[in-house]
Amino acid sequence: MPIAYLSTDRLTGWMSRFPQLGEKNPAPIKGSPLTPGEQSKALEDARNYGLATDALIAMRNMPDVRIKVASVLGAAFGRRFDLVDISGFLDVQITKDKVRYSLIRDESHGLKELIVFLSKLYRHDWRVIVVDEPELHLHPSLTRLLITELQRECEVSGRNGIVVTHEPRALAPRSFDDLDAIIVFSGEKPKRLGEGLDTRLHHNHARRIAESLGQYPTLVSELVFSPRPVLVEGPDDVIALKEAVAKNMPATVVAQTDFIPCGSSSLIPIWLDMATLVGLDARAVSDLDSIFDPSMQATVDRRSGVQEDLRNSFLADPAKTSEVLQPIRHEAKKRKLESKPDVRARWLAGLEVSCDDDRVYALRRDALLDVWRSAGVWLHKDGRLEDALGLGTEIHNVRAKALIKRVKEHSGLDAVAKWASYQLDVSVSEFETLCVEVERIAQNLLREHRVNPGVWATAPVGPTSETDSKLVQVEAIEGRYKITVLKPLKWVGYWMHVGRETPLNEWVLKPPPQV
Repeated sequence: MPIAYLSTDRLTGWMSRFPQLGEKNPAPIKGSPLTPGEQSKALEDARNYGLATDALIAMRNMPDVRIKVASVLGAAFGRRFDLVDISGFLDVQITKDKVRYSLIRDESHGLKELIVFLSKLYRHDWRVIVVDEPELHLHPSLTRLLITELQRECEVSGRNGIVVTHEPRALAPRSFDDLDAIIVFSGEKPKRLGEGLDTRLHHNHARRIAESLGQYPTLVSELVFSPRPVLVEGPDDVIALKEAVAKNMPATVVAQTDFIPCGSSSLIPIWLDMATLVGLDARAVSDLDSIFDPSMQATVDRRSGVQEDLRNSFLADPAKTSEVLQPIRHEAKKRKLESKPDVRARWLAGLEVSCDDDRVYALRRDALLDVWRSAGVWLHKDGRLEDALGLGTEIHNVRAKALIKRVKEHSGLDAVAKWASYQLDVSVSEFETLCVEVERIAQNLLREHRVNPGVWATAPVGPTSETDSKLVQVEAIEGRYKITVLKPLKWVGYWMHVGRETPLNEWVLKPPPQV
């Protein structure tokens, strides 16, 4: 039974082989050597000591593995991945925001760990894989991503994975001022977490943020590093919504969906603003009465596409939630509910479309909630979390076991659970990467044909022809090349016709014909 092993020394062993440590003037790291003897030694070290010495070599010889690794880096981190042969040494060139640099020489250990882990994971030459401390140099959220990928790979292939892991420490700021020490690299440019909020915050807001940080010390760590955080009021919301996701979605989705408590519904818009300003793709779930909160209204109105939706759906001018709510506020005032927020919220939740007296207000409520949901904010149409579950008591009076049981038996949270669920989808990035590879192969074929017009190749050409032949099949048909994908498995049979007269807009992979 082939066993793959990654030890805690995987990067140390990999990197220390090449700089000739111990010499007075060690040679610069150039990459993985490609001579047969060095390759054999690298493969042997990987097998015997759990080192990463075979990572780049494996990706060079297995193009489907290289494409999958590149697709994850593209989807999760916005980085392009290119494997290059430079003077007999193999290296990875990373491109981020038009800046190109070497993985071996210029990248941190974190990305090396990811590439090593994924290149080993996506290979087909193991039956059992053992990974010692996958969290090395990684944040817990990325560790969860790797373990989720391992879980998915094992489920699909029927293979087994063994992980030896330790609980990592999380980032834990204690005050609003501490947030300025946290710089987030997720948008177009790095931003401090509190950037842009201080002009709108007064002392009471800063104090309450400090209280929420004290109550939930992992709040910022979870918010910043989650692939798509969902902000909620408190731990009861987390328990209920997490259980609802587990009820409706597969385990891989549960592992990647993060619900983060803020401490109160009034703090949700502040944290949501913070996340949005630094480029995080955050969402929020709150009670229906949040629709009357001016702070929440302003936060939602600032989110992308909301003003256009308000204009299109309500002809609102100005395009603000407060403007759209005016008729409902006016009716609530007529009914003497304006000064009773809880009663007003229950009245709004109880409006029925089937009732002639309430039809206009119910339709307006539903349309406005749809706009907010499209903007990433879900309000419980029934009122509060406990109302969505049909509970007759306050949510904090319900024990966790009873709450979980209620979620399992009741469908009130099913819709929001599906809406809030997150799973990294690399299929688009994987296909785009495959298209780039096929276009490169096509260009090499046409370049060769221009040099030798009377000769039509029957296989890929150029310095990477051997591994390209594992990726595609080449046929010459009626003065054009037909290139058919052989790997990865998901895209087998996709094809492209290219010739000297083929317009660039037709250089696209097409699905195989239906049988």
